[in-house]
Amino acid sequence: IILFLPEIALMHKPATLISLAAAVLLAACNLPQPLGVSGLSPTQVNINNNTESLNHRVTRKKETLTLDKSFTTQQTSTALSLTLVAEVAPPEIEGERVQATNIQILGDRAFVSYGTAGPDFAGGLYIFDISNPAQPQLLSELTKSDTDYYAVASDGNRVFLPGATEDARFRNPALLDVISLQSNGQLGSALGTLNVPSFAATDVALGNGSIYLTSGDAGGGVSRLDTTTFERQNFAALTDARAVTLNGDQVVAFRGTPGTLQTFTPDLQPLQSFPVGESATIPVSQATVRVLDGVAYVGAGDGGLMGVSLNNGALMGQMKAPKGITNGAAVDGDYAFAAEGEDGVADARRSNGQLERLGAFRFGDRISSNVVAWRNGVLFVANGRGGLSILTANLPTPGPSATPTPSATPTPAPTPTPAPTPTPTPVPTATPIPGYPLAVMTVNAMGDNFNLNQNGVAFESACTGITYSTCTWCNNANDWRAPKLQTHVTANPKTSVAAWSVSNLFNATSGEDTISQFEARVLQEAQTLIASGKSACVYLPTGSNGQPNRSGANCNSNGDGKLQCSGSLNKNIDVASCPSVAIYAEAINLNHSMGNTPVYMAAANTFSINRSYKGLAVSRGDLNISLQNSGVVAEGIFVGLRANNLNLSNQAQLKGLYSSLQNSSLSVNLNNGGRLDGALYTNARVDFSASGNGLMKLDTGIINTWGAQTGVVKPVMCQAPQS
Repeated sequence: IILFLPEIALMHKPATLISLAAAVLLAACNLPQPLGVSGLSPTQVNINNNTESLNHRVTRKKETLTLDKSFTTQQTSTALSLTLVAEVAPPEIEGERVQATNIQILGDRAFVSYGTAGPDFAGGLYIFDISNPAQPQLLSELTKSDTDYYAVASDGNRVFLPGATEDARFRNPALLDVISLQSNGQLGSALGTLNVPSFAATDVALGNGSIYLTSGDAGGGVSRLDTTTFERQNFAALTDARAVTLNGDQVVAFRGTPGTLQTFTPDLQPLQSFPVGESATIPVSQATVRVLDGVAYVGAGDGGLMGVSLNNGALMGQMKAPKGITNGAAVDGDYAFAAEGEDGVADARRSNGQLERLGAFRFGDRISSNVVAWRNGVLFVANGRGGLSILTANLPTPGPSATPTPSATPTPAPTPTPAPTPTPTPVPTATPIPGYPLAVMTVNAMGDNFNLNQNGVAFESACTGITYSTCTWCNNANDWRAPKLQTHVTANPKTSVAAWSVSNLFNATSGEDTISQFEARVLQEAQTLIASGKSACVYLPTGSNGQPNRSGANCNSNGDGKLQCSGSLNKNIDVASCPSVAIYAEAINLNHSMGNTPVYMAAANTFSINRSYKGLAVSRGDLNISLQNSGVVAEGIFVGLRANNLNLSNQAQLKGLYSSLQNSSLSVNLNNGGRLDGALYTNARVDFSASGNGLMKLDTGIINTWGAQTGVVKPVMCQAPQS
């Protein structure tokens, strides 16, 4: 009997597998050679990185969606306001459209895996750039004609695609394909394929320095793989294993028929098993699981979206589809979304595992919503063969957050109380501040060394181009620099005299106060990671009194995503295996990429960044950033008391806020396409040079996105001050 579930990518294809079993026997002499050091067999995929042709598949939209609340009961919360910003056609393989099976949003990238419903095999992958959520860009496509993919994960350098194949060379249909990523976020090349037990590899999770892979149904389970050699280190049998995630060091897996949550140690020793009511009873179907605040949220098929306590297995909340099943679910912050097939997508408010249904929306008659991903105010919905819908949400503006207690000395003594990391708001709402001197560059004093040796715009701004407190030449019509500057600025006014003030830009009264508050945010991140069992992701040296003490502590990168810290505490950190990283040291020097993992670092003396970085970088001393290569991107909030140089060249990019808080000297160089997207705030005297299409472009959205994670940067909107 072949079970066909409409619009659901099947993971166990009996008719094909019957013929495949015979083919395997006949082709035994042609099996791949034994796995070598890499643990991977060669594989062949098709990769398309032509962004111009790929984005012809993206249809831009700007439509507000209305939620149907007819199935809502006891609703007390307000539903989110959702805007449809894009619809994307799926890949076509040998003339047939495939459909999305899984979506993962990781930072400013979204990964979408594809497979084929029914007995045929064909799959693929899309990678999107969502750094501007309202204008998503399709970066890369992968297709493979003999393989379905059912999930996707990435460590910033590689993409992992579990699935199933009809390739008769493999002993089992279940496999894991591994693809490299280039520094610009596009696909590189196929690194190889790993054959795994059972009919299909159903999900993958990264953490604890390992790869965790589920496969099912008969003979399947959870595999733990080495991230470098791909050797299988441990295996736990779990029939019909459908999904896996991590809860700190704990591995959490979900199996079907019947629905059951199983927790493991990092080396897959079983801990607890919790039956999950009447759920996941439909054979050969997918499921999703994610853990937040000790609650596992499971997209459990006929069980709906279920919140289950990992302490005792209690059912904390449940939201069932009115007429059908829940094909997948996503949870982030205070909200959850469930893909409910022909019922559309349901929106719920979550609190302590409880789920309050707010309403639902559909994309048309006979369109089935099968997969959903929700992260940082961006929502992806896969509608079977109907393609992909991308939406943004106007998140409710949170109430004022508590101001971190400033430290009286350069080293903050108090350890902040652990708190969950705030969810950034990609589409912020802020009230304009009267007379607020917002500009792409807001400085105290303009130096005499101001060189613009290029054609076209050097300062692009929808508000003021440059505001400054003092400048000896800016308003002097007889000085050749003044009229030349005007030709390189797009804004109204192009330049404006405005007094420099820390309190206009930050929730602080001085530069010292600003740095203390940012340092408190780094310590808060450290304590949050420690409380969640992620102490391996924290470098926090302490003194004899147990308080943070970074005297003599140095952290240096010794490879992409690798940190080596020494001093009173010696520690190596694998950045890619962490949900985030917190570093508290005297000096920090980064000559390698930190990938896409958010990093929160505070230095007491010097801080140098020379490769890709994402997060918060704060220094009580010098903050030097020098990015020299195409594809190198530093994104986030970068603040120092002193600063010597900001150098961006050869199309390298800084995205976010760069700020120097003391009245010192700062040299800014944008050469050969180097650019800053965000803003530069500095109390320093600035010497500026731009050549070869160097560009500084105002971007309030990215400043607000990262500023919301700190509570220190004031929300900003574009309001031009008077000249």
